Amino acid sequence: MRGRRIRLAIILITVVSCAPQRLHGQSADRQASASFTAVEVSRERRYQVDARVRPLLFWIRKSNIGDGRLTWRTGPDRTVGYELLVGSDPARAPRHINRWGYLREESGASGAVVFGVMSQSDEKSVEDADRGTRRTDGIHAFKALQQFLTGSQARVTVSDVHVRKDLTYTDLDLLLSAVPGAPSKTKTVAIAQWSAPGFLAAAASLMEEGRTAVRKATSAHDLVRIYPYNGELYELQLLSAEHVDRSTREGRFFCPAIRGRFRVLNGSTGKETLFTIVYGLEGDLTGVPLLISWRPRWWLEIECTLRND
Repeated sequence: MRGRRIRLAIILITVVSCAPQRLHGQSADRQASASFTAVEVSRERRYQVDARVRPLLFWIRKSNIGDGRLTWRTGPDRTVGYELLVGSDPARAPRHINRWGYLREESGASGAVVFGVMSQSDEKSVEDADRGTRRTDGIHAFKALQQFLTGSQARVTVSDVHVRKDLTYTDLDLLLSAVPGAPSKTKTVAIAQWSAPGFLAAAASLMEEGRTAVRKATSAHDLVRIYPYNGELYELQLLSAEHVDRSTREGRFFCPAIRGRFRVLNGSTGKETLFTIVYGLEGDLTGVPLLISWRPRWWLEIECTLRND
């Protein structure tokens, strides 16, 4: 369940963004691990988070409820890394919902490292989320996970982080500073054959496969990557990829692009999540998500759109 909660937040954008003044982007390097070596930023994109909420029978749309940022990194010996920070702004979000997550992945010749933190979210309805914004005990809970992957073995450390302030994504540095002293449990898990070190790497790989399929006018069916997370194996599948001549959303215009439909499957529980990514096909937007859409809860639908600014 812990892995699935964090995974849902990660999908919130296999890519995202944020306005520079709102997100503090250098914090990752001094935080989770000295094991990260991919420190050179090769490109970075920022996004606007929109949402639709269904309190009863009808959907209510709310634009610009949060921000995010996706960063591509490189390091020595062809090390490749991805970094994602995305979240809602309680001042702008419906019901003042505060949900956010941070993920960093890196893979190279010596293995792979994954680190993630996110706010806990167990709500099953809008009412539950609303109650969660009015805590009286003064304690706010976050989860942190760090995974080292070498060969067929993963070492996973999960930490329960408790703070006395309801931190938002703008407080990433403060939360990361609390992780080392938090209670944690470590386990070592034998991992069967995997084809990607993490979700972000798996998504990037399948998006490239989608570009190839569209160029060759072939089917994207059954393109799959298997990745480990929290000691479990997940399957990310590209269900379809179609060429989009032009795409307009909220006054923003993109072209040309690929609309990819994806599915994430938890190999242990059988739970699946569907989502869509529209991503660039040419120029400096090649492989860059332009629009991401998914429904992490039956009452909540999230869209992340590339900012033009």
